[in-house]
This record gives sequence, structure tokens and C-alpha cells, in this order.
Amino acid sequence: MENEEIRNRILEQSDRLFRKHGINFVTMDMIAKHLGMSKKTLYVHFKNKKDILVYSTRKRTQDRRKKHENILQSASNVIEGLVTVMRETSREISQINPVMFEELDRYYPEVSKIIKKDRMKHYDQLLEVLDHGQKEGLILPDINNDILSKLFIGQINFLKDRDLFPISDYNREELFNHIYINFIRGISTSDGQKIIENMIDKM
Repeated sequence: MENEEIRNRILEQSDRLFRKHGINFVTMDMIAKHLGMSKKTLYVHFKNKKDILVYSTRKRTQDRRKKHENILQSASNVIEGLVTVMRETSREISQINPVMFEELDRYYPEVSKIIKKDRMKHYDQLLEVLDHGQKEGLILPDINNDILSKLFIGQINFLKDRDLFPISDYNREELFNHIYINFIRGISTSDGQKIIENMIDKM
């Protein structure tokens, strides 16, 4: 197995462990055991757990963005693309231990910066999507795409707000779905809303 393949396997499997158990719970021993390899092999490719976390986060955000781009480009219309992206993101969030959100902000600020930077790229992507949706007649023509895109990014940050939405009371997947679907409904024309409701019924 080539070095790049080994690195990618380490990153993908470690990311799954981080999302399932939280970051602090996962150790290098656990990662090595899960992968069926020695810790020595891990240290050949990465300096420590934090190094793995940084690179796995970068890989996940890049892979997610490419996947979303493919979904939006292959969809028959903007609304279909947005709802499909919502469904995929919702599935991903359901696999994340909520404690990971707090750990990132408290103990790994450099990783939080990577995620924040990725959100701004999502902002650029959303601007293009809304503009295209207006041309399709599915997104309201009189909205400010810049403001709406930033409002959406701001609302997504509520997923980390443990004071306003305690983890014990609010499921993160459900919270994300409410934020996302109501955002799309609020900016869609009547034709766009018909597509939304039809897709939700099927889901």
C-alpha cells in the first residue's frame, strides 16, 4: 500500500473515531488498534493525535465541499440540489458526537479555524447557487444574496451554542434540519416551495 493510501486510510478512520467518541476520548493506541496497525506506523505519517485531527478535518471539509458541488451540479434544479445537500449534511451530523463541537472550540482553536474557513467557501458557493436559483425562478428575485448567505452561515453556528440549545434537549440533526429547511422555504418562490414540499413528502 502506497504512503498516500495509508495516510488517507488513517485520516478517514481516525475522523470516524473522533466523530463517534469525541476527540479527547480517542487515543493513538485506539486509532492504531482500530486500523490494525502499530503506533510506530502512525508516527511515521503523523506527529501526534492533534496532527491527525488537523489533516483529517481538512480532508473531510474538502471531500464534503466536492460532494456538495457534484450534487448541486447534477441536480435538475437549485431547490432539488439544496434539499439533497441538506439530507447529506443531516446524515453526517447524525454521526457526530455533540461533545466534539465543544472540544473543538475549547481545546483545538486551530481546527475550528479550518472549519470556519470552509464555511466561508460554503458562503461563496451559496452565493452562486442563489444567483442561479433566481435565474431559474425558484429563488425570490428581491433578496440580498450576500446578506442571506451570511445569515445562513450565522444560523449554522447555533449548532455549537450549548446555552441556547442544550445538547440534552436539542438533537443536533433535528436542529440543523429546522435551520436549513426554513431558510430554503423563506427564500423560495411559490414554484420553489412546491418542489421543497414534494421532496420532503418523499423523504
